Amino acid sequence: MPRKRAAAKDIAGRTVHETQPHIAGNAEVVGHAPVESQKRCADDTEAADERSVARKAVPLPGGEEGAVALMDAVVRMPPPSPPPLIAELIEWQRRRTHAIRAQSQCDRSCDAYVSRYLGYHSGLPAAERLALMKQAAKMRTDVAKSRGRAPDEDHLAGAPDAADGGGRVVDENLVGLAPAACLPIIVNTIVSRAGWDAMRLDAERRMREIARSFLVYERCAAVAGFGDLGLACIIAEAGNDLTTYPHYYHLWKRLGLAPFRGKAMSRFKASELTKAEWSEQGYSPMRRGRMAGDVGAALFFAKGKNAYGAVYTRRREQTALTHPDWTLAHSDADARRIMLKALVEDVWRWWQEAARAADLAAAA
Repeated sequence: MPRKRAAAKDIAGRTVHETQPHIAGNAEVVGHAPVESQKRCADDTEAADERSVARKAVPLPGGEEGAVALMDAVVRMPPPSPPPLIAELIEWQRRRTHAIRAQSQCDRSCDAYVSRYLGYHSGLPAAERLALMKQAAKMRTDVAKSRGRAPDEDHLAGAPDAADGGGRVVDENLVGLAPAACLPIIVNTIVSRAGWDAMRLDAERRMREIARSFLVYERCAAVAGFGDLGLACIIAEAGNDLTTYPHYYHLWKRLGLAPFRGKAMSRFKASELTKAEWSEQGYSPMRRGRMAGDVGAALFFAKGKNAYGAVYTRRREQTALTHPDWTLAHSDADARRIMLKALVEDVWRWWQEAARAADLAAAA
């Protein structure tokens, strides 16, 4: 039987009917972790014990099999709807990610247009194509910084070249005229992005406010490279109060960080797993990407100032010995995932502790 819709309420600036969001326990996104998967996770070289700081085990009754059975039973129960504040946070994150996609579409389409005037075509080597796209992006940002004025007045005499019917440059002298020829496209891109920029900033402002109201905020704010927006993104992508996740392994799984068969889910090709296996894992590349960009990137760039930098370093050192065939990019991406797993585990633990403390205070 489908879940009933809650009463209409104003969320993120508009009236919506609150349907059941992606939350912990949905078969689509969380599922359950079989005993075999839990054992793999415990023995996996990608498990969270690659730490600089020792962790306390989560007390679960009945040993490993009893703990897994307990977690499975809880996860299979119909999950509760998220609290109103988290439901609002989820809606703001949806609006924010939509604005980010629109920003990216504006930029990429403009860069593709401009790059053609710089000589871009599919027959060029990949490195040259990338260089031309970067040059086009720089021209766009230069115009944005100059508030719509061409970077150089000498470029104002340019006109679109259509000599070959495809808009590609056929004369090197026209390369210098490309910004003026493309100026209307660039300016309109900047104008069209303005609304999406404002929407994203508005969403992030409210998300930060909500995150600061959580009991774990102070502990999160103390982590360099992490804070209100990172916490808001984790909770929004988790889809519910973190107490609905019986174990941090389930939260890893929801966020696309948990290993499967000894490697990250992002390393699997579509044909390598069956439809049932993909469904059971509930892996979302988009959600995983948002975690890497919204949370992992800032944490990585501040790794010299937080405890998670040691997790990253140890992982790189370990895989240099155990996986000498890995490229530097593969090793870096793997270490960043392990570092992010360590942070997510800590946030889960802090949330559980805060919830228990709040319950005790309420009962006193």
